[in-house]
Amino acid sequence: MKAPFTNLQADGFNVHLANAQDFDLGRTFDTVFAGEIIEHLDDVHGFLASARRHLTPSGRLVLTTPNVFYVANFIYRWGGHGLVHYEHTCWFCEDALRRVLEVNGFSSVEISFTRHTSPTPFRKTANYLSQLLLPPRLAHDTLIAVAKVE
Repeated sequence: MKAPFTNLQADGFNVHLANAQDFDLGRTFDTVFAGEIIEHLDDVHGFLASARRHLTPSGRLVLTTPNVFYVANFIYRWGGHGLVHYEHTCWFCEDALRRVLEVNGFSSVEISFTRHTSPTPFRKTANYLSQLLLPPRLAHDTLIAVAKVE
């Protein structure tokens, strides 16, 4: 895993390798972004405590995670298997994600939804139709949370 970091450092990026569940970079930031990470962790509290420790008093945590209630997850489950990545330890809906952020010291949690582009014409059509018929909490596959430090 060292080679990719070496390449980034050679390109002028300041790269640090740390455990996402307990890290200390020795400084604070206005924003901490964590894309598609929280669902891989077995210590969500440790991660959120570390992220909070790295935020300025008015800082924000921005994170994304798969939406457990995305309609395709039910279709895959109906077919006999779930659409769960083998490295995932948990899934979140907007209510559970908001609650976990709040009990870990974040406030003003805003949740929104987005989707990935579908790779095939059939799936593009199915996604388009689901967006017309369903609310975003069911039609979109990704949650976006923006939370302030309490």
